[in-house]
This record gives sequence, structure tokens and C-alpha cells, in this order.
Amino acid sequence: MHAKSTVIATGGAPQLHTLNDSPPIVTGDGYAMAYRAGAELIDMEFIDYQVLTAAPEKLAGYPCYSTGLLGGGGHLLNGLGERFMKNYDPERMEKTTRALNTRAMAIEIFEGRGTEDGNIHIDIRHVFDQINQGPGKSIVTTLAKNGIDLKTELFEVGAAPHTYLGGVRIDEWGRSTLEGLYAGGEAAGGIHGANRLGGLALIDSYVFGLRSGIAAAQESKTREAPDPEGGNWRKGIEDLTERAECTGKGPSALDWRKEVQDLVVESIGQVRSEERLTSGLADLTAIKNQFDDVDNSGKTIRQRSDFLRQTYETQNLIEVARMLGTAALNRKETRGGHFRIDYPEADEKNFLGNYVVWQENGNCRTELRPVPGRDAVGPPPPGEHSTSFDALPQDKKNTETMA
Repeated sequence: MHAKSTVIATGGAPQLHTLNDSPPIVTGDGYAMAYRAGAELIDMEFIDYQVLTAAPEKLAGYPCYSTGLLGGGGHLLNGLGERFMKNYDPERMEKTTRALNTRAMAIEIFEGRGTEDGNIHIDIRHVFDQINQGPGKSIVTTLAKNGIDLKTELFEVGAAPHTYLGGVRIDEWGRSTLEGLYAGGEAAGGIHGANRLGGLALIDSYVFGLRSGIAAAQESKTREAPDPEGGNWRKGIEDLTERAECTGKGPSALDWRKEVQDLVVESIGQVRSEERLTSGLADLTAIKNQFDDVDNSGKTIRQRSDFLRQTYETQNLIEVARMLGTAALNRKETRGGHFRIDYPEADEKNFLGNYVVWQENGNCRTELRPVPGRDAVGPPPPGEHSTSFDALPQDKKNTETMA
């Protein structure tokens, strides 16, 4: 990027998991770009998981309004038909926190009590009429159109990433640790900590999207334009052109993506342990080494272009998985969206802080740092600016209010 200021607003990395609720192009590209550029990232081990439809396949990833279904009296059942939440929160059962529900689901599957397809069932048969007369009606209708009658049948769900809580380490104005590089929204990390409250993901996008944009614009006025030949970009174009013209002898782009996703779910996913994380990180290196052999051939230019893009996106996902796995391996405790089955309790004495990761000589480095105090405030950008709603142009403000 040849710019005085660059803002990364690329979202999270949900495609690290086979089951997710995001578009297929949200592949952690901003995390990987910032990492390769030398910026620090923070809290990469923390993920906010959500209950998503797992079957039928065409509905996989569909948000099933689990809050309404479970809050309305629905039950979570494992593959043995057991209402397993009694083992995790016997008082609140399925009406516990989303984090505990999804963690319990993951543990049941991990310990071999999932469905035949490795999922969990939701049962609302006993409260069908109440749910069908409320906000859950749309889910009932959608599933019925796809062959699932919730009045008489169970349906399969899984726990999947909804929000990545880690990302590029920023200050209050979206500045990263690299001059001229900013981040906002889910691409930025450290805003929520180990977990977040419902509804705050969009708020942090609005807040830090605006603030990073203001800082990037204002501070660009004080910088010299970068060297147009800097960054060795011509060599990058040559490599990309060469790659586009050759055919690999290894896995297809889609198969390579699936291999990474399966590895992450199995070894670096929601249920973590030292053995699984260590093994997963080693396997990541082996998979990464397949990059030059991935087959990007296709019948048309568009197909070849899509496969080439997916290959580079998967390479970014591997970098994100390495950051996630490295931080998770070092955090030997359970906290928020990070669960270690071999360290199931929080350890305030040794791990109350943020793991920061960065790239050094091609390796992923990490360090536990104290949580910044309230006096650790970055200076505001120069010039006149305002983050007040009243500072918006009147026509812009009226349009947003109506929306």
C-alpha cells in the first residue's frame, strides 16, 4: 500500500472454521497483512462463539436465533439424547450465557457425545406453540421450508466463531504500532477483552471506524508521500503473474482451504489443550509448505482467478491460525472466549494481561503484557476534528437517523 495513511477494516477470520456465519471472503486478510508488515496484534486467542445451524448443508451457518429458542424454553441435547447443560449450569441450564452454552456444546462433541455428524440437537417440540407465536416464528418457517418440522423434529446446530475479539493492536484513535497504519471494527483488537456483551460489535465498529478515519485523514497531512518504488511491489506482481500462469500438482484451492479448516477445528478450535495446540501448530507448518503445489487450474480465466485468490486467502488464514495457536498455547488458563481443557480455571495471578503477537525473522513471537491503565492515553490527531454526532453534516445526519 503506497499511502500516507492506510486503514485496515477487513473484519475477522471466520473462514478458519468450516462452520461460520460470514461471507467466504472474510479470511483474516487484514490481520495477516498487518502481521507481515511488522505491526503488533493483540488478544488473538479470544473468539466469541455463536450457535449456528449445522444441517441441512444448504443452511449450514444460518443464524438460528438460539437466544430466542433456548430462552423460550428449548433444550440442548447431545447425540445420546441427554440434556447436558445440567452438567455445566444446573440452575440456569440453557438460559445460561451464550459463552457457556457454546463451550458446553464443544466439550460434548470433543468427548464423543455429539450427533452422528458431530453436532448438537436443539429440541423445541415441548414449547413449539409459544416459540412459533413469538420472534422465533421466522426460524420455524425457514427450517420448515427446508424440510425440518420443529413441531415434531430436532434440528442440528454447532458452535462457530461469530466475532474475533483479537486483532491489530490500536490506541484510542485506531493507530497501530506502525506509523501510518490504522485499524477499526473487527480488524482491531483489544477493545472487548476476553469476551464481549451482545450488540457491542457494531458499536465498536462505529466508534473506532470513525476515530481511525479521523486520525488517518488528519495525520496524513503531516507525512511525506511514500517512495512509489518502496515495498518491493514490482517483485510481488511478478510472483503473482508467474503463479497465475503455472499449474500445481498438489491439492486444489478448495481442498487446501478445507484441510486448514479441519486442522483448526480439530487442534486450535474451541476446545484447546497443550497437546492439541502443539500438534496443530506443527501441522500448520506442513500445510503451509504446500503453497507452491496448490492447483489453481480452471476451465476459465474467472475460475483460475478465483482459485488463485482463494489460495492466497488460505495462506493468510494459516498466518492467523499460527497467531491464534501461539497465543492460546501460552495462555495456560481459561478466560472468556479462550478455553483450555487442561487448564479449566482462570489464573488471575499469572495471566491477567494481554498476549501481544508479532512477526520476527519469520517466526511468531508473543509476550504477555499488563492491561493498560486509564492514563495510557494516546494523543489526539492534529487539527480540528470532532467525534460528536452533532459534528456530522446535517444532510448526512438526517439520512443516518432515518436509516
